[in-house]
This record gives sequence, structure tokens and C-alpha cells, in this order.
Amino acid sequence: MATELKVTNRSEVGTGCSRRLRRNGQVPAVLYGLDKTPKQFSVTTKELEAVLKTDSQLIQLAPEKSKKINVLIKDVQYNHLKGETVHVDFQEINMKEEITASVTITPTGSAKGVSQGGLFNQLVYEIEVSCLPTDLPETIAVDVTEMDIDDTFYIKDVILPENVIAVSDLETVIFNLAQPKVKEEATEEDASAEGEKVEEESSEA
Repeated sequence: MATELKVTNRSEVGTGCSRRLRRNGQVPAVLYGLDKTPKQFSVTTKELEAVLKTDSQLIQLAPEKSKKINVLIKDVQYNHLKGETVHVDFQEINMKEEITASVTITPTGSAKGVSQGGLFNQLVYEIEVSCLPTDLPETIAVDVTEMDIDDTFYIKDVILPENVIAVSDLETVIFNLAQPKVKEEATEEDASAEGEKVEEESSEA
């Protein structure tokens, strides 16, 4: 289900315009249409950030006095020093044509190998899939409960929703469960032996 996001048409562009928008709680946005000239919008910072915090992939832009537009987020720019969203690009999509999009991979459960000291690692956090927009999952949950030490989980092992196909390399590793790290701790005997060795070397010198 698409998440609706209200946007406002804007005719001004440039650095000065963008700064004024941000001071007023707005974020400049560009819509790249289907074989159309890009359109300039602005969106309230609060509403945009609320959408970005969700796993929603499919968005419906709702311009003033215009029909809604189905889009995906193409790019988001941040000012990390200020913790601000400074720009967003949207890509219009045709709801009847397949799209390629990145979907978040989320592990569920606790791998049984962890209780034996194994180290659970997630190496990939998103995979690319192809499907119709209406079939695009918000996230893909993977049950890792049965993973044991030395087990590896690949993209090819993911059970995808119906009508969704992975286009990322199927041999890419998503999770692995590594052997526990062995800490080498010097025993009292080792420490004593080392001390005696140092004393002997000092005497010889």
C-alpha cells in the first residue's frame, strides 16, 4: 500500500531558494517523470522524515490541485553535521510495469549457534528485487533460528514473496555464523616462566 505524501509546486530553483525552504521547515524535491521534464516540488521536513523512518517503498505524491503520482524515492541528500535532510529526488513509476528496487533484509529469531559462542554477522542489509509496484515488499524477514556455527546464508536461500524475483547476485552472502574467538590468556605458570627467563638473560649480560 502506497504512503501518501503532500507536496507543493515550486517555480524557484537554486541555492537561495533551497535555503529559504529549509529555514521554513521545507525540503526541496525533484520529480523525475516518465519521459517528462523533471518537476520541482517542496515537502515539509516533518512529513518527509516520517516517511523515511518507515519501510514504505511505494509513495503517492499528492500535489496541490493535481492527481496523485506513484513514485519511489530515487535519492536523499543529508547534511550529517546538522542532522538535516536537505534534498530528495523521486522517480515516477508505471503501476503496470515491473520495477527494480532495493528492499531491506531483516533477520528474525536468535541463531542457535550464538548460544554456543558463535559470532552472527550480517554482511548485506538490502537486496535488489524485480516485481510489479503492487507486489513490492516493504521489508524481507529471514528466520535465522536454525543457523549453526560455520553456517552461511546466501541471497539464493531467501524465500521471497510471490511474484518477487531477486536480481542481486544469488551467491552473495547475507549472514554467516563464525567460530567463537579464542582469547589467549597467559597462565600464572607462563608468567612465572617468562620472569625466570628474563632474570637468566639479565644474569648472563
